Amino acid sequence: MEIVTGRTGSPHITSVQDRALNQGIAGKGVYILNTGQNLKTEIASNNEIHINDGALLFQGCEFAVAPSTYDTITVPNGSQGMQRKDLITIKYTYDGSSQTEKGEWGYLQGTPDANAPVVPSISSDGDLQKLDPVAEAAVFVVTLNGVNIISVEPVVSILAPLSTSWKTLWSGAARLGANTSINLSESLSNLQLGIVLEWQLAGNISDPPYGDSSFDFIPAFHRGLTVCASGTVAFGTNARKRIIINDQSISGEQYNTAYGDNGGISYSNGNMVLVAVYGR
Repeated sequence: MEIVTGRTGSPHITSVQDRALNQGIAGKGVYILNTGQNLKTEIASNNEIHINDGALLFQGCEFAVAPSTYDTITVPNGSQGMQRKDLITIKYTYDGSSQTEKGEWGYLQGTPDANAPVVPSISSDGDLQKLDPVAEAAVFVVTLNGVNIISVEPVVSILAPLSTSWKTLWSGAARLGANTSINLSESLSNLQLGIVLEWQLAGNISDPPYGDSSFDFIPAFHRGLTVCASGTVAFGTNARKRIIINDQSISGEQYNTAYGDNGGISYSNGNMVLVAVYGR
């Protein structure tokens, strides 16, 4: 065991140690940091993309575009009548002879097709902590239609600061019965943690909710069916919801307003009302 972030009298902190700290806090993936212009991209011409100032983490290693500057990415010519999807990557290299590390943008050209262009694959999936010679990961996908660049979209999310508070993505009163849904103000794919659903109970299936909140946490990666439950301490109200989590909406089904008795247990699902969705 040795101290890392401490004064020892001689230089001793390594890039491996620094990356270990960042990996423990942020994870081992690729994340755009919430600083500068967040590496915002601009299409300068059909052969040139600008990436504005900001920074990202790749396996705990920080790479940055200096403040008030931008990097220029050169895009190979497109072809008339063909579509193409390319990748802008972050590329790490390690030179074992000089024991030096380097970071730069990479560009991988996809396979063009008139209707179904193929996104290129990345084979250099090295481990920075093992000082592998090359490691590479996708950051943006570039879409071309003919000779024109149509869009440049990030394939990684912006890492929210630890101090970021939960924000309200929706509020109201929804029982989420058949063919009903609510829309969130932000996509789950843009969140770091996920969403929290706040439910309140109502006196019957038509009254507004009176309180007795319960909360369900949905992680940001989850999509599909989810079952939520609520009730009073004295079991006067027993309710369930079967909902479908989509990237930017939550929908329900007929079961969510059903009521009756089953196995000696009374239930009234319509008494359970969604009043807010929070995200972070």
